[in-house]
Amino acid sequence: MNWQDYRIRGDHATKLKSLCSDRGNNKNALFKNYYDMYIVAAMVGVLNGKKATPINESTDSANVPGAVMNDHYEDSEFVYRLVLLADEDSDLSSEQLIDRAFKMDDDKTAVQENLKVLHSYVLGGIDYIYDHFKNNLNNEREFLNDAYSFALKIASEEQIKKLGEINN
Repeated sequence: MNWQDYRIRGDHATKLKSLCSDRGNNKNALFKNYYDMYIVAAMVGVLNGKKATPINESTDSANVPGAVMNDHYEDSEFVYRLVLLADEDSDLSSEQLIDRAFKMDDDKTAVQENLKVLHSYVLGGIDYIYDHFKNNLNNEREFLNDAYSFALKIASEEQIKKLGEINN
């Protein structure tokens, strides 16, 4: 797949920007850039069963460049396929999930639908991460405490077990 730019709009863009240091003006940035947040948000979204649709209450926007996703092609593809396999909202059988994740790369319509699934988890993950940190974005000590507790939460035994089930 050739990754294209993904523009995040509205409230999700504002949340993304508040957690990233892409512009170098965020002292308490959790992520170095939008791509890193995109990848982690997809995983956090799927691990926690959080999906979201765009909320366009603001005109804010942020761009995750396709060129960056292509520069990190293996990681981008891995997360894309893992999210498609782990999508619990799907009524597809295991075999159909595997086909969707690995055998439809030449079907442009299927790829667009698959990207909608991925992006719904990205947006859900952004919401989930932002909700965890929103109260302490301007307090460095509390922000670091939040980061530590968040890392423990997403690396919990239950989440690791869930990833193991996906791989089996």
